[in-house]
Amino acid sequence: MTAATTVYFAPFQGNAISLYDGSRWQIITFSEKSVAVPSNAKRYLWNMCNRVPRKLLAQSTTDSWDYTTATWRAANGSSTNGVTEVEFVLGQQIEPVKLAVLVPKVLNSTGQVDVSAGIGIDSTSSNSANVYGGKAHTVGTSTFASYTGFPGVGYHYGQWLEIAQASNTTTWYTDLQSGGSQRMGGLRGEIWN
Repeated sequence: MTAATTVYFAPFQGNAISLYDGSRWQIITFSEKSVAVPSNAKRYLWNMCNRVPRKLLAQSTTDSWDYTTATWRAANGSSTNGVTEVEFVLGQQIEPVKLAVLVPKVLNSTGQVDVSAGIGIDSTSSNSANVYGGKAHTVGTSTFASYTGFPGVGYHYGQWLEIAQASNTTTWYTDLQSGGSQRMGGLRGEIWN
């Protein structure tokens, strides 16, 4: 089967299954359940045995936007899954979650300013990245952030963040696919499930 968007589960024996709802385990009775097949931006199924690495990916198709404020926020003011955010579920803390953000070009209208991409774990305003930072200037430069860690068992999201020194206008470029200029930024990661 290809291009399936839903997996259906019918119990072999009995009519109950234990499901974690994000805060506690619940016994659910049913005759059939369906679950949306995970995408690269949503990894909701976790397997104790035979785990394999799975890609996480969120990419903005917006060419550029301005943000010149010294406060962490969701990139381009967006917390849209698959654009600036990825979601996942962990059943145990065995392998670390790895996330990275690349913004191919950031420039400031008049000079050098401090800028950074970041990664919020379960936050749109607090940076959890282990490595981040950079400078923007009039000709532009790239900025990068990386997170490797154990956020805990259960549901989590990774949010692409941004911050810029409040001086003049800082423009963030992520998607440029024309002529000789080929850039694509975004949030990429890996979990084992």
